[in-house]
Amino acid sequence: MRILSILIFVLLSFDLIAQEILFEEPVKLSSGQKIVREVYPLVDKSSGEITIFMLDKDSILCHILNSDFTLRKKLETGRQPKKYPELLGSCHNSDLIHLFFCNGPKTSLLVKSFNFTENKVKETELTVKLSGERLLESFSEKDKFHILTIDRGSILRIYSFGTDLNYKLLTYDASREQFGDGNFNTLYDVLHEGDQSWTSIRVNRVDTDGPNSIDVTSKGNKIYFQDDKLFLTSEEMKAHTSIIILGLSDSIFQIVKVPRPGLDCNSKIKGNSFLSDDLLWQFSCCKDEMNVKVTRIPGHQILASYRANREGEISFSNSPLYQEGSISSIGQNKTRVLETTESFLRKTLNGNVGITAYNIRDTVLVTLGSFKEVQQMSSGGVMPGAGSPGFGVTLAGPQGSITIPISTPYNPTFSSFQTYTNIRSTYVKAIFEPGSIVHLEGEAPELAFDKIREYSRMNIKQQTTETVFRYKDFYILGTYNLKEKKLSLVKFEE
Repeated sequence: MRILSILIFVLLSFDLIAQEILFEEPVKLSSGQKIVREVYPLVDKSSGEITIFMLDKDSILCHILNSDFTLRKKLETGRQPKKYPELLGSCHNSDLIHLFFCNGPKTSLLVKSFNFTENKVKETELTVKLSGERLLESFSEKDKFHILTIDRGSILRIYSFGTDLNYKLLTYDASREQFGDGNFNTLYDVLHEGDQSWTSIRVNRVDTDGPNSIDVTSKGNKIYFQDDKLFLTSEEMKAHTSIIILGLSDSIFQIVKVPRPGLDCNSKIKGNSFLSDDLLWQFSCCKDEMNVKVTRIPGHQILASYRANREGEISFSNSPLYQEGSISSIGQNKTRVLETTESFLRKTLNGNVGITAYNIRDTVLVTLGSFKEVQQMSSGGVMPGAGSPGFGVTLAGPQGSITIPISTPYNPTFSSFQTYTNIRSTYVKAIFEPGSIVHLEGEAPELAFDKIREYSRMNIKQQTTETVFRYKDFYILGTYNLKEKKLSLVKFEE
């Protein structure tokens, strides 16, 4: 039996090591810096080209790859002024790419423009000033770059920049609507989650093109970018999930409130939601039962509702009831199976409740449960200087530690992958048929993120910087090897 276990481990390890390498290129920055602090991937969906920006302390190196992953162009330039430390996103058109940076307070913007036809780079400080507004989130889509702001009066504004760096301003007045049950119930109040300091706005970006951890989706305020619209959801009202819909091209402004799933409980109730395409998945639970409800938005059409109580089994599950991780990094990768629904409900209520939905292989994979943050110990703690933009946090793993950036607002796929790897969670998985939301039998599919996580752990000593992004129907892990000074792109399929 021991020999068989070792053989299986070796075969699995070989399968991970044998992942297809799409691109490898020696990279030595002229600045002489040893650490690449950020890697920003940009995919042109129409041409299939990939642009990789590598940022260190003093310089930016750019590689443009053709759709067959051969190098087409390379360009290096100095880093943007220190006054603008944070990369927000980009817009591009043909051989012109603009990178947008903001200052520390997020009130001013600078653009670094890469003209690959003329092999020139220039900087432009934009005239727009965001004084009196807080930047909530930024979004990139080929030839447009958008930023969403809010002021103390709950007025939302979207600044949409084109490749000519002119912008269109859209304004939405949410001041007349209540989004909470208490005295502090304006949208501005709700986005602060009880903390009224001007810098404490809390809203979490969700990327529905890839899988998300419950860490991301358990937050009370979430924002989605789908089909040229922004969706801002809030869970502050006990009876409803509030959804604000903002159109980027047609100026649509709509507020939708969807009732939470019903429960027969006299005790504490927790719940949350997840928006995928036009479907709102809601999950509510107490110590006695749980309910998952799916509603089509708009129209309030309830497509399905699945319930389970503490005495019975979860009839719509496609996995065991898992508890993964521990309260410290020492036991971070341990997984145990919970024997009863009662135990699952109890442990779920002890954390931050969330639900996710991900379309994969003609099914919808749903994960529901709760999470608690892993407290990193000395072997896997925050790197010195990690509070600075571009530095990373060190994640503990069975093979060692890996350093990744602490914040990537410009790459939501990588942000999803980051949180996917570092949580203590209680969860169960279920698969459904798209459209009808009928529960399907069978095992929950393995995700590309699981493969990437294991591959990273096995290669942990070689790589110092990571990025993950979606390309067509698969994912790419980009790594920079410090010792060999080599950039690699590795393919992972689901």
